[in-house]
Amino acid sequence: SITEDGQLEEGLESSSYVTVENQLPEVTSVLIAPSTGVRSGDSLLCYGQAQDSDLSELTLEYQWQQNGNFIGLGQNIILDSDNAAKGDIISCQLTATDPHEGEAQLSFDVTVSNTPPTMTAIGITPTQPTSQEDIECTGIASDVDAGDSILLSYSFTWYLVGVLQSEINSIFSAPFTVGSEIQCTVTVSDGEDEGDS
Repeated sequence: SITEDGQLEEGLESSSYVTVENQLPEVTSVLIAPSTGVRSGDSLLCYGQAQDSDLSELTLEYQWQQNGNFIGLGQNIILDSDNAAKGDIISCQLTATDPHEGEAQLSFDVTVSNTPPTMTAIGITPTQPTSQEDIECTGIASDVDAGDSILLSYSFTWYLVGVLQSEINSIFSAPFTVGSEIQCTVTVSDGEDEGDS
């Protein structure tokens, strides 16, 4: 405006401002492979996806847990007797973090299954039987699942000159024909699964 003396009157200025708020990222998926039949000794892979509505670059962190307890970082983990037992819940938690410390999390769980026992040795005694001697078959097995070793049971299959016999016990009774070839197969079970013969 113009004053009475013709001078320009300086106007008043005002301003306002807003701050652009950070939007939290979102973890849209997380999976573990394999997701079923997981056993001690397996290698697991965790992978997932995340997005950010602000189009910020995200940092992804994968954390592994056993029954809620930390056991490792990274996309891969190898299960063993120290970090996985039958019935345990193994979780992978994916955390997505944006440059403004905003973060989101999502997890996926798998259950550790029973591991079949493993035959470690099979023996037949005597090693040079006569035609009138009974023959005994023995087996030794191991099981990585805690407590299962005391539950192991053994079944026996006998072959005489390649022919399956009706005997199912550990002792195959004489007499035998001289020169006959006798074979014993042992199968071990932990009550849930059978191991290789």
